[in-house]
Amino acid sequence: MRLSAFPACSETESKEECQDYIKIIQDNNDLLLRLISDILDLAKIEAGTFNFVYADLDVNEVCSEIIKSTGMKVKGDIKLLFEKQIPDAISIQIRTGLCR
Repeated sequence: MRLSAFPACSETESKEECQDYIKIIQDNNDLLLRLISDILDLAKIEAGTFNFVYADLDVNEVCSEIIKSTGMKVKGDIKLLFEKQIPDAISIQIRTGLCR
């Protein structure tokens, strides 16, 4: 992605600031896509056409993703942390609806 493609990345902005802007845009884009996906899923549930696709997911990975997506919504000096309680060597899988 070119930095000059963003109006916020003018010649007066540093490269680091521009990359921060790009990360914010990408993170918010991900949140918006999840929201749209959730709205579409709700419509499918109401219409009775929603199909669950079950898969095994890594517990640590799921928790890390939750912290990442929730952390983008946190304001102020609050910082969310996830400390792995399950070592990587121990694989605990949960069977759940994929992408849920």
